[in-house]
Amino acid sequence: MGAQARHAANTDFYRRSEYIPGIWVDGMDVLACREAGRFLKQWCLNGNGPLCLELESYRYMGHSMSDPGTSYRTRDDVQKVKEERDSLAKLTARLLREKILTEDELKALERATNKATDAAVAEAQTGEDTHFEEVATDIYAGERFPVRSVDHTIHF
Repeated sequence: MGAQARHAANTDFYRRSEYIPGIWVDGMDVLACREAGRFLKQWCLNGNGPLCLELESYRYMGHSMSDPGTSYRTRDDVQKVKEERDSLAKLTARLLREKILTEDELKALERATNKATDAAVAEAQTGEDTHFEEVATDIYAGERFPVRSVDHTIHF
């Protein structure tokens, strides 16, 4: 299905490091991603060092506006993945099957999510641009280092 060939001696990216252990995760499975995150957090908090996660997912659209995504895969290929592996459809089916949520609760959740998303988009579109000095706020800890921009240097 599509461009599957990877040009490397070892195509399992999570196994490519000799010194950093790694695991593969189905990036189309919401619960698998959550559990991988929990495992990774505990692994690191236990002092085991870094861990490489390969989350494999499927991109439904092309790479960009100039790439419709149909030159290297068919529309049928994309539709098949949507039908068999779509992450939201799989999670929804599981929530209903295991009676965690009802249809009405799912619809209410979807409405609330859409409302929150619309509000966040509206705020992003009407809000001010982030100032350059704020770009790395709450990201880096420890030693500060200079970053030069076109017109000035700031220290993170």
